Amino acid sequence: MHDASGPVSSAPEEGRSAFVRAGLLSEVALGLVGWGLGAWRGIDWGAQLRWTPEVALWGSLAGVVLVGLHLVLLRPGGPRNPLYRAIYRPLVRTLRPHLRGVGTPGLFLLALASGMGEEVLFRGWLQAETGLVGASLLFGAAHVWGRDAVPYGLYAAAMGGLLGGLLIVTGSLWAPVLAHTLNNLLGFLALREGWFAPSVEAPAPDGDG
Repeated sequence: MHDASGPVSSAPEEGRSAFVRAGLLSEVALGLVGWGLGAWRGIDWGAQLRWTPEVALWGSLAGVVLVGLHLVLLRPGGPRNPLYRAIYRPLVRTLRPHLRGVGTPGLFLLALASGMGEEVLFRGWLQAETGLVGASLLFGAAHVWGRDAVPYGLYAAAMGGLLGGLLIVTGSLWAPVLAHTLNNLLGFLALREGWFAPSVEAPAPDGDG
């Protein structure tokens, strides 16, 4: 008798692998686009990617601040927290199903690729073209995938402002890359494990569309 459990059980794993591959490819593509356009516009990437211990310290501290901001804004009250409902729950609904079962190495690669690709594009190139405000607004808009994600897009725009300011202060793209990577890594882990709001699968409270 044929055992159908093999193909059925492997399907979710294949879906997760496809999600990781698609995420890596898209983030690498963003970075290459930003790199190419920046080079065409005369950006000195060697100077932009200057690495010093001070840059590493600034990037690490900023990453801790971003993660702390998540905890302060989103954790208290869990699903009854209005900031959680507006900002975090749409992200849970959209992204968490794809991250369940993804191993930590896969999450690290996604975080690193998104940190590098998006920072090269938005801070490395676009900030030089449109300024801090313009690049931050475009960064926020890139994180809106539907009407319910508009609050998250505004939140991302504020984060983009912090990351852009970090580039201005340090003069090195590595600082926002490091901060962005740390933020995304812990964010992916939190989404996978449900750390920020324990009852993420709980029904919405009465009165919450």
